[in-house]
Amino acid sequence: MKFIELNITSNFTFLKGGSHPEEYANRAAEIGMEAFAIADENSVSGIVRAHKACLDIKYIFKESKISQKKIHNTPRLIPAAKLILKNNIIITILAQNRVGWGNLSRLISKGRLSAPKGGCVLDTDDVLEFGENLILLIHPTNEAQKIKSSPNIWKLEVGKILKVLRKKTFFLMSPVYDGNDRKRFTHFSKIAKHLNILTVASGSPLMHSGSRRRLTDILTCIRENLHI
Repeated sequence: MKFIELNITSNFTFLKGGSHPEEYANRAAEIGMEAFAIADENSVSGIVRAHKACLDIKYIFKESKISQKKIHNTPRLIPAAKLILKNNIIITILAQNRVGWGNLSRLISKGRLSAPKGGCVLDTDDVLEFGENLILLIHPTNEAQKIKSSPNIWKLEVGKILKVLRKKTFFLMSPVYDGNDRKRFTHFSKIAKHLNILTVASGSPLMHSGSRRRLTDILTCIRENLHI
């Protein structure tokens, strides 16, 4: 089974991503990944650089026999963004085509215009308004884990989305690497079954290579106001 990464964070997500969009593109080409999605928080700023890198890789791929570059294929870039709604619902949104790309851009523009400079304010209704030709990957939250208990914001808001966009909505599952991932994935699978939606696996990378681990640790410390 071939795997493509749909939830990549680049350095265009301030103090979180440790790698440039073009570095992810080059890495995808090196390992033979057919497609990948740059999904920065409330932004599509990294898409241009990733797209440019894919065009460069396409040229190199054609000349690979001469240049001896270790390029296995030309990866396809999927335009995306990770939206953090004002009710703390998190959704990675993928554009299916040009219409979807236009809708995603309009959605983020609406959020930016509704907030002070640097902010983005969106809610579930905004996502539904621009939902045509978009695929939604719902992130689990602490409230998601209480879905079988009394109604909560996560359950209600996801329910609104599923009424309109059920066939294009999936439940995103990513590892935390804390030793409890297997238990967590089992629990999330039950939630997805309860919601009657399919799950999507993602590594949710913050860097293109382990060599950036120290950098991303420093970014995390700055973001969380911690000392190494």
